[in-house]
Amino acid sequence: MQHILVATDLSPGAAIAVARACQIGAGWCATLHLLHVVPRSMGSIDRAMRAEELAEMARALALNHPCLRAVRSSVRRAPTASAIEGEAQDLSADLIIIGGHRSRHALDSLFGTTVDHLLNSLSRPLLVARRAVQGPYQHVHVLGAGAGGSPDALVLAAHISGARAEIVLSADGRFDEAGGPVNGDPAAQRATRCPPDLLVIAAPATRAETLRGAAREDLNDPAQTDFLVYPAATRHQGGAHPGPGT
Repeated sequence: MQHILVATDLSPGAAIAVARACQIGAGWCATLHLLHVVPRSMGSIDRAMRAEELAEMARALALNHPCLRAVRSSVRRAPTASAIEGEAQDLSADLIIIGGHRSRHALDSLFGTTVDHLLNSLSRPLLVARRAVQGPYQHVHVLGAGAGGSPDALVLAAHISGARAEIVLSADGRFDEAGGPVNGDPAAQRATRCPPDLLVIAAPATRAETLRGAAREDLNDPAQTDFLVYPAATRHQGGAHPGPGT
């Protein structure tokens, strides 16, 4: 993994995404790219101020995380999802990270706009970071492993998790309206008993439905779950992801 793109609106919620990007990127000696999207109506002076604030953040991150190869920043104009998509394509990003939010209103807004658009259009893995970073992921559940899911999703999940992480595979990976597993999938039932810190949506056909179901079940859980959504196919070069530090 060489390039990680993290979108930030400079809010506390986005700070979680930046912290997770630094933790993952340092393990890969990757280049971290900070992206901030501003309204199209924003004037040039305000835009320049935002750009300088972002550049200052990049300098501080580079100083505090010497294992990162580099930290760069960029400002683009809205709409947000199109800006993220365009930046990811320009960089040939290996991973996109965005921040999630805890409130019901914010969740509805997040999943109804930017994330929905990215799920339908992007060809790169998308990590929605919601929980405070306390180290690499240790409990990982891969949903849709037997429903046409990409094997690269499991590879990437393993590479961004801790060396001793527990990875649970669920063949079906679908949730009912209450947020519980359907069809009596033993692995999915285990997932509800042992909440993951990373939930991987490997099956493209059910990823949006699964993501919403899992998010509903997880909304009231103080230990929130991060989501890694793997696309149906990756059009960028490189195929399967290599190991950290390559």
